[in-house]
Amino acid sequence: MSRLLVIVSAFVFVLCMPARAWATETRLAIVVGNNGSSTLGRAELRYADDDAAKYASLFAGASRSEDDVELIARFDADTTRLFPAQSKKATPPTRAALDAAVARIAARATAAQQRGEHVVFTFVFAGHGDVDNGRGFL
Repeated sequence: MSRLLVIVSAFVFVLCMPARAWATETRLAIVVGNNGSSTLGRAELRYADDDAAKYASLFAGASRSEDDVELIARFDADTTRLFPAQSKKATPPTRAALDAAVARIAARATAAQQRGEHVVFTFVFAGHGDVDNGRGFL
């Protein structure tokens, strides 16, 4: 329920933005979804890929270009069927994929800033996380 509230709140916020803000703002996002937990020894998640697809869809709707949203996830068969467009765009969740996505988004942010635009960046992670010796990790 709280996840739905966050998505709805973000959607309402985007709809209420003044028209003037859209002309001078670039919205960029990196969305990562990972059902796996090979290093944590926990059961696989079932819906992190679905969450990633939904977030990517939400942010794509608020951006000017589909290239403004990077999607890093491995979709299961159900998620692939439910989100075919996001499935085609998604890259497997690896460190190399994340590094490449960060480089592309950073280049887009730099170009937008050079055009005098305000850049809004959002990072979303759907997956396992934990704390080890007081230090959190994903």
